[in-house]
Order: sequence, then C-alpha cells, then structure tokens
Amino acid sequence: MGRLKWTAYEYYTSSPKECYYAFKGYFDEREEQILLMRSVAMFASAGMVKDFDKAWPLGSKKESVRYVLDDEMKQTIARLHGVQI
Repeated sequence: MGRLKWTAYEYYTSSPKECYYAFKGYFDEREEQILLMRSVAMFASAGMVKDFDKAWPLGSKKESVRYVLDDEMKQTIARLHGVQI
C-alpha cells in the first residue's frame, strides 16, 4: 500500500510513533538515493560542468514546524480516537 509498502492492517493499526519512524526511514533513504545520483552525475560529467553545485544545487533543508495543541484540539482528537485524556 503506497510507497512504504504497508498492508492496510499495518497502516490502520500503527501508532503515531511507528508512522514517524517509518516516514523518517523512507525520507532518509530517498535523501541517500538523491545524494548517490548527484555523486554519480558529478563524476560522469568529469569536468564538463565548471560549477557543478550551480548546475545541480543540493537545496536547503526546510525547518520543521512545531504545532502547539490547545485544549479544544486535544479534546477533539481524544473524542475522535475514543480515548480519554
């Protein structure tokens, strides 16, 4: 199911922590693939490109956004998941 290749059961029964680490592992793997492709392209160009970083920039890492949940949102989440806070 999707790019993580999870079954429907795994998807619907996983905890938020399991999802976080699964997504983190997926994106870490993608980043490694991108860096590998970039390295191969740099060696393949073998000096044909004067400034490789200008031709294929690395890009910048986006800063993560931290959300602060108010009491109303916490109650809504608890009600939807059928748990008590």
